[in-house]
Amino acid sequence: MRNQIITIRQTKNNETRILPINAMLYNELSSLGQQMNPQYVFSHEDSSPYSDIKSPFKGALKRAGIGNFRFHDLRHTFASKLVMAGADIRAVQELIDRNNRIPIIDKEEI
Repeated sequence: MRNQIITIRQTKNNETRILPINAMLYNELSSLGQQMNPQYVFSHEDSSPYSDIKSPFKGALKRAGIGNFRFHDLRHTFASKLVMAGADIRAVQELIDRNNRIPIIDKEEI
């Protein structure tokens, strides 16, 4: 986590992704200080990375009392909130997955 970016090394497509993070998330992660492994955002107590984030995510949902929610739903929520806040749809596509772009037709092109 440098310069307000997060590097994801093991994606489902085995590609490295670099994602910008906002100041709020950067400050929150930075405030964890010594409690957080500097190499991994999500890790076991021994600092080794999770091999699968879904199991810990399901446990967190259960502890929070949240039902009917999938890890993938975070992606849709992220994209929806960006678009509702006025972000350019093409920029949102780039942030969520540049390999699976959906063709977009601007109103001016019709």
